[in-house]
Amino acid sequence: MVYGQVLHRQGPEESFINLNVGGFKQQVERVVLQRFPHTRLAQLLYCSSEAAILQLCDDYAAVEREYYFDRNPCFFRYVLNFYHTGKIHLMEELCVFS
Repeated sequence: MVYGQVLHRQGPEESFINLNVGGFKQQVERVVLQRFPHTRLAQLLYCSSEAAILQLCDDYAAVEREYYFDRNPCFFRYVLNFYHTGKIHLMEELCVFS
């Protein structure tokens, strides 16, 4: 995996990253992901090739610059909340290992 260079230079309109988790599409500010730099989502920001990107996500649409994860979108809402608050909160009936 190659890190260090940014694949897409960011301008004012590129301060967001496009994520698609199981069909749930979300634009997330890059600075939000950078709060936890060792996480999978934050590492996407520093990939220098499409091959490196595909080691971190299930698919990547270069034209739309959208990262796709084949995961349950219900859980992803909790992941996003973690990036914003720094705390993970799950509903009792959800399994943290799934």
